[in-house]
Amino acid sequence: MVRLHEILKIIADLQERGELQLAQRIAGQYMDRLDSGELRFIHLVITAKLGYIEQVMDQLEASLETNHWFSPWFIQRAPELRQLGDLPRFQRILKTCEEKETQYWQSGVMTPILQVPPSVPPPYSLLIAIHGNGFNAQHSASHWAGAVEAGWLVFHPLAKRLVGFGLHWWDSHEENREIIEEQAGKILKQYPIDTDRVILGGFSKGGETAMVLALLGQFGAKGFITIGAGGYYHIQPELWQPLLESPPRGLRGVAMYSPYDLERVEGLNHTLEMMQAAGIEVRMEKYSAEGHVFPEDFAVRFQSAIEFVMGASP
Repeated sequence: MVRLHEILKIIADLQERGELQLAQRIAGQYMDRLDSGELRFIHLVITAKLGYIEQVMDQLEASLETNHWFSPWFIQRAPELRQLGDLPRFQRILKTCEEKETQYWQSGVMTPILQVPPSVPPPYSLLIAIHGNGFNAQHSASHWAGAVEAGWLVFHPLAKRLVGFGLHWWDSHEENREIIEEQAGKILKQYPIDTDRVILGGFSKGGETAMVLALLGQFGAKGFITIGAGGYYHIQPELWQPLLESPPRGLRGVAMYSPYDLERVEGLNHTLEMMQAAGIEVRMEKYSAEGHVFPEDFAVRFQSAIEFVMGASP
C-alpha cells in the first residue's frame, strides 16, 4: 500500500532534481487515489510551473463542483498561481472560491470543540489542544480523546484561515495567539479551571503554536505536549531566541516525533536543544509510525507526558 508521505517525498525529490513532468504525473496519479488536498495543490502548482495554464484553470473549475476547492487566500499564497491574477477566467474562479468559503463559514460545519470529562467535578484540569495545518478541531478531538478519559477538560480551537473544505491553517503566531485567546475566552468562562493544571498541546504547526504560547506564558500553562511539532520557527530557530530570554519559571515539555518528522527537519531542528539551554526541561520521545501522524499508543504516552509536565516524574 502506497502511503501519502512516501509520495510526497518522491515528488519533492523530483522537483529538486528539476523533473517537473514526472512530478506532475505522479501527483495527478495519486491525488484522488489518496484523497489528498495537499497533493491536489502540489499538482496545481507544478502544472503552473510547467506553463500549462489552461490545465490549471480546468482543474480549479472542476474542484468547484466538489469539496476539493481551495480558498482564494491559499491559492494566492503560491507565486506560480498568484501570477495568473490578471486573467479574467482566473478572477472568476477566485470569486467563486470566495463564495464557497463564505458558504462554508455560514454553514457552521466546523467550529471549535470543547470536551468535558464525565463525572469529574470542577475545578477542571485544562488542556488546550491545537490542530495541525490542513486539519481541523474534529481531527484534534479524535486524537486527544484519551485526555478526556483521563479527566481533562479539553478545548480544541479552530484556525480562521482556510485552505479548503475542512482544511484549516495557522499562520503567524501573533495571529494564532489572538484567535486562540478569543475562542478560549468565549467558551471556557463558564467552566471553573484549576489554574495549577493547565497545559498546551498540539500536532504539527499546532505543536509549534503550543510551544510558542507556553513560552509566552499564555493561560498560565505549566508546559506543553506536542506531536510532530513543526513550522517556521523550527525552520528558522533564531526566531525562538526572544522567547527563550526569560521563559516562564518551571516550564516543562514533551515533544514526540515519528521517524518521518525527524527526517524532514534533519539539520534544521534545534528547537529542543535551545529550550534545554534556556533551562526548560524538555523530553523528546521517538515513536514508530509511517508518516506525519499521531502514535498509535498516544493515550498511554499522554499519561506519561502529563506526569512529566506536571512534575510528577523525573
